[in-house]
Amino acid sequence: MITKVNHLVSIIVLIITFLIPSIILASDNVLVTQKKLNELGFNAGAADGIWGNTTKNAVIEYLSTKGLKFDGSLDNNEFKMLGISVKSGSAKAGNSNSGTVTSCDSNTINLPNNVKSALMTTNMTQCAMPFGVLIAADKRMPKKYVNLLASIVAEFLDQNRDGLPDDPELHRRLKRWKTAWLAMPTDPNRWEKKQIPKLNRYLGYDIIAPKWWMNGSEKQIRMMLVEEAFHFITQFGLSEVYPRKFSVNSWRSTIAKETKLAACEWWQHPENSCPNSPKRVQGDCRFSSCDVTEFFQQVVILRAGMKPGWFGIGFPKSKEKLNELLSDEIKEVLDNDQYHIIKKPLQFDYYR
Repeated sequence: MITKVNHLVSIIVLIITFLIPSIILASDNVLVTQKKLNELGFNAGAADGIWGNTTKNAVIEYLSTKGLKFDGSLDNNEFKMLGISVKSGSAKAGNSNSGTVTSCDSNTINLPNNVKSALMTTNMTQCAMPFGVLIAADKRMPKKYVNLLASIVAEFLDQNRDGLPDDPELHRRLKRWKTAWLAMPTDPNRWEKKQIPKLNRYLGYDIIAPKWWMNGSEKQIRMMLVEEAFHFITQFGLSEVYPRKFSVNSWRSTIAKETKLAACEWWQHPENSCPNSPKRVQGDCRFSSCDVTEFFQQVVILRAGMKPGWFGIGFPKSKEKLNELLSDEIKEVLDNDQYHIIKKPLQFDYYR
């Protein structure tokens, strides 16, 4: 009997020591959320700091007025819209911004246990989640490159460096790891035969930044990581949120039409053929999701004052020459602050 009592006391001590502080922090945020929603006319029920269906329904109703859907947690952008300054913790689960590289089974990585297990058992053991975007790397990948990719993603999303993503809806799309994620494998055979077949059961489309592409200088590696991060943002963010301007799924968007205008004039992907200019390498990049994505990345990076990792055939080497060739329509889109397209070089130090 005494042993059972002592065991119960030990459990209570553990709860008081470790669980109650985090519950209080989370309930503080729920409390201010409830008060704010009630003030705005959305019935969140009694302001008691307890997350329940009434509060949840009020959040859903409020977000619907902003054209947003509730994904199970309030993130920092949504708190900001409500005019709330949050404490550690969050209403429900909160926003994950773990840019620091850590083990994929760490408590700081906001993933279900079955996904963590799949990553760990396939030796994709290093994880970072800048603003909730999943980056997972093989255990053999140098940690500095995982950290660098996390910094690049964060800097693309938070250009004014206020600690919040600049575009809430873009951010909402990109943190959906069931749709897409960034992978950093180190061995092509292991990746194709052992890792990705299992990970495909749990995760979405993988944009890879692999070790076997890291044969050049540190500067070249950095350019490759910028390219893959921007491909990810374009294909699974901009293309989905602003399809009329940035879709890469057809030839009807502004950037797709610009690619067509430039094709075989001052742009040629080396896997594609043009009259009097055959393809230079094996492959096929004629479809829009490839050709438009590659063209758009080079346009944005060069206009921002950086050097792309490679240049398309005929592509200009200077920002000034590029601007002479681009149409007024695409320049207007790229310069529109609504879309948060980078206009100056990245600093690569977001998580340093």
